[in-house]
Amino acid sequence: MNNIEILKQNKQSIWIDYISKDIIESGELKSLIEKGITGLTSNPSIFEKAISTSDSYDEDIKILAKTNPNISKYQILEEISIKDIKNAADLLLPTYESSSKLDGYASIEVSPYLAYNSNKTIEQAIHLS
Repeated sequence: MNNIEILKQNKQSIWIDYISKDIIESGELKSLIEKGITGLTSNPSIFEKAISTSDSYDEDIKILAKTNPNISKYQILEEISIKDIKNAADLLLPTYESSSKLDGYASIEVSPYLAYNSNKTIEQAIHLS
């Protein structure tokens, strides 16, 4: 029995605090899920690391910039982040369904600049969902 199985027997959910296009496309995330990972978290610094340490986002960024010359850096990050989270959520869907909706989540943070504005935070959370 591996450590993940021991933790699951003790009713613990194992999430990773990382996401990137590379781990999705390479099959690494799928493999982690098959080993018992039940969810993942993300935040802007995680995406910054994923984008800055890989060229796998270069084409997406070029396309977004070309199709919308007025797009902001924040909007590009948001588009890329949402795409990765949706792809991760698709991989986690069987976990979500088999756990009676207790596990199988991929989380994305709202902007920290909205921390003191509840209405804007809720608005962005709805937009991201």
